[in-house]
Order: sequence, then C-alpha cells, then structure tokens
Amino acid sequence: YRKVDGGGVDYLLNYNQLRSFRPARMSKTDNIQLDMPFNSEGFHFAKPFLEKEIFAEGEIDGKQLSLLYNKFPFIDYHALLVVDKAKHNNQYLTQKYLDYIIKLQTRTQQQCPDFVITYNSLGAGASVNHLHFHTYLENTPLAIFSAQFVHNGGNLPYPATCLIFTNSNEAWQTIDTLHKNNMPYNLLIKDNKIYCLPRKCPDEEFKSIDTSLYGWSQMAGLINVDNKNLLEEFSAAQIVSSLKSVSTLIN
Repeated sequence: YRKVDGGGVDYLLNYNQLRSFRPARMSKTDNIQLDMPFNSEGFHFAKPFLEKEIFAEGEIDGKQLSLLYNKFPFIDYHALLVVDKAKHNNQYLTQKYLDYIIKLQTRTQQQCPDFVITYNSLGAGASVNHLHFHTYLENTPLAIFSAQFVHNGGNLPYPATCLIFTNSNEAWQTIDTLHKNNMPYNLLIKDNKIYCLPRKCPDEEFKSIDTSLYGWSQMAGLINVDNKNLLEEFSAAQIVSSLKSVSTLIN
C-alpha cells in the first residue's frame, strides 16, 4: 500500500497486478438493471469446478454459507461469502438477506473484531450475478471509517455520498428506494453500522474513470492500480475527484 494524505485522512493506493486479470463479466455490462435474472448457463458460484475453492462451508441460522478464497484479492484475508448458493439467487439484495448478513457480521465481530462484510450491487462493481458478499479483516483502516468524516461525527465531508445506518430497517428503506430507482450502490458493514454509497449508473459518461470497475473498496478509499507508475502519480485530488464523479444523491 501507499498512503496518500487527503487533508489529514489517508487514502490507500494498492499496486495489484493480479487484480488486472479478473474477468469483467457483469461489471462491464451496458444498460445494467439491478434485478437481472440469474443465468444458470453463465458463470456462478455453484459451478462444480469451484468446489475446490471453498475452504469453509456449513449452515448458520438456517442458511447455507460457502466461503471461497478470492483469486483476485486486494485486501487482507479477502474472501467471497456466498449465501444459499444452491438457491441460485441473483445479485439483488432482499430485506431477508440484508437482516441476515448484518446479524452474521455483528455476531462474528464479537469473536473477530476486525471482521468486515461488504456488498457490490450490479452496476457498482459486482461481476457475478449470484448473491454473494466480500469479507476481509481490517488490518489497515480504510478512509471511509475515519472519525474525521461527517458521516462518522467529524467535520470533513466525504468525497462520495455516504449514508450510515445503525439498524437494518432504516438501511432497508434506503436500499429499497435505490432498487426502485435502479441506482447501484455499495455497502460496508462494520461495528454495528451499515455504510451505504449510492452510485451513478455505469452507462453514463464520466470524465475521469471507468465507473463500472469501482467497487466497495474504491468507494471506501482503497484504490487498486495495476501500473507501478500510477502508484506514485495518483494524488489525493485525483482520488477525491474520482469518488465525486461516480457518486450521486438519492432522488
């Protein structure tokens, strides 16, 4: 990582050549709809050849969980969490699964304080249309969690719209609005808080970045680059500008 000072808050740049080999899949789909039907013929996590990538699996509170190692990681202990894999749910969050994943993170964090669960909707970095989440251990704090930002009680405005909730019902009301307006979004769940970042649709025109490749980590202040020159050249002003260009307010 390279830390980039953004006025007292560190953004992170991560040189990650491996990440450049990740297939774009759904993250590059034009005219994205958040609720796209599951495609059993396309890539999904129930494919038999992926069984060898599952390193933990079992039932918790009535739902089947599969934890897969991430072939293209960009953060410590980065894994993929697939819920009810065999049901072939698409990457479209429901209130039932939101409630479940929040409770799971809260309970797990009691034993593992650094545990974080994140989510990309279609149009916000998700490349696979099969309900899944990302998990990692926060050894290096991300900018979005800084106490200096307004959404955490500080005075510094975050470059992207960041809504924060302390209960699933409030979070769901906002997510439901995003769904009705077909607005992509990212979620981060940590310390009994739900961070929600609404996004512009990736088929709109932007000046600075390819927004379809910006997922939860970039929106949280961790920018992955596959060019070593960019590791030194990327400035805090560019990071802030990119986050502003991809972010949006809820109508």
